[in-house]
Amino acid sequence: CTHKKSSNELSQEELNRLYIDGILNVRPILKSDEMRFMNCDFKKDLVVTRKKRPDYELWKKFGDLELRRQARDVGANILILNHTENNGIDTFAARAYECEKVASTNEVVNVGMCKESEAKIFTLDFDRELFRELGEVILIEKIKYHAISNHYKSYYYKNLKYSFTQQKFTAEAFFYKCY
Repeated sequence: CTHKKSSNELSQEELNRLYIDGILNVRPILKSDEMRFMNCDFKKDLVVTRKKRPDYELWKKFGDLELRRQARDVGANILILNHTENNGIDTFAARAYECEKVASTNEVVNVGMCKESEAKIFTLDFDRELFRELGEVILIEKIKYHAISNHYKSYYYKNLKYSFTQQKFTAEAFFYKCY
């Protein structure tokens, strides 16, 4: 019986689903957000500690996956992120809030719309240990956060691809001031 997984351990697939849910339902505060108008209630201070990873720059701005999962578990939808590094250990901390008025944007199909205001190529270095669908969701959220931060009402992305040789995702994104 010591070889069996305990009943409260999650499989990697279950953990990945929780991470995706955390990505879709919790986001960091963005430069366009104004906390004083968002009607926020403080939920909890959260902390996750990890060994230094080469892609820590992404997680400093995006929010560590475990941190997002914890935020989702306490009912938060906005994180104010903080990061410190000491002796090869990354500490990701966040103040978790539940906010009523959260700015968002809409994904649209690139047909019959107004002319795009901006076009940009997004990339995401992908850790092989992570679930591939998770990489796609993270890149799409990066595109969405760019749209929200720059006050675009809608966005469209295409050619989402993964390069096995470069180990990264790329996608073209277009941003619109109209819906």
